[in-house]
Amino acid sequence: LAAFLTLYNAVDLIVASSLRVRHITGLALDEQLVPFLRVAFKIVIIALAVVVLLQEWEYDVSGLIAGLGLGGLAFSLAAQDTVSNLFAFTTIVSDRPFVVGEFIVTPQVEGIVEQVGVRNVRIRRLDQAFVTIPNSKLTDGPVTNWSRLQKRWVNFTLGVTYSTTSSDMRVLLHRIREMLLTVEKVDSNSIVVLFTDFGDSALNILVRCYIYEPDWVKFNEIKQDINLQIMDIVADLGLSIAFPSRSLYIENLSMLDDGQGVRMQPELRENKPEALPKEESNRALYPGASAGDADDGDGDDR
Repeated sequence: LAAFLTLYNAVDLIVASSLRVRHITGLALDEQLVPFLRVAFKIVIIALAVVVLLQEWEYDVSGLIAGLGLGGLAFSLAAQDTVSNLFAFTTIVSDRPFVVGEFIVTPQVEGIVEQVGVRNVRIRRLDQAFVTIPNSKLTDGPVTNWSRLQKRWVNFTLGVTYSTTSSDMRVLLHRIREMLLTVEKVDSNSIVVLFTDFGDSALNILVRCYIYEPDWVKFNEIKQDINLQIMDIVADLGLSIAFPSRSLYIENLSMLDDGQGVRMQPELRENKPEALPKEESNRALYPGASAGDADDGDGDDR
């Protein structure tokens, strides 16, 4: 018992901090994992001390171990979520997909990590709402860590009007490329400025580059400066930025419809013949018949 008591007290000395563990064992541990390991070691020491003590009292511990196994199975089923969160915590601490203070995006929430606990992670959203997510939810899905960006991507299409000539287009491409080379923090090897295609209402220019600025606000300030300089270049060359438009062509038709699907000249529309009386129409259909034969009013068939 004295040996177990010594080990129990030594845990607090050995696993006092991650630096001490690294100094003694050479293992690099996250500081958040230290309290968990300290408690786990103490539980194991207590369990071993109980088993040894029962054996000293000549108590058959095989049945106790079997009972503890069944009890542990029942406990694990009842505490399945807690156990999964506990294992997820060890995954988060060991793999370190994020740490406190970093901005992450998950399928459930996005925001700044404020606390990583044994059961859950607490995140502060951009609207300052405080969200608590179980650890297992974070380890089961993708996690995007925006705080570990080394550079951000600028990627957009600039459209100029179809009145732009080929010589103007060449000058515009050259000046945009030269401007990007002068912008601080722009990766010069990543600059792409190309006239890519003829759009529906514009000549499209692809502009791409990387900016060595992980901070979102500072990145957009640099991007804003790039956009303003492009506007100045376009105005200086006397060009115009295109916008979605549609041209409508109206044809002057010389033929008009007579109302029955037949086109006729406009001057003939006024001289269109009037409809014939019923008798004359029948005589036109039956030239050899009399009016009575052509139209038997009594409807008697003989």
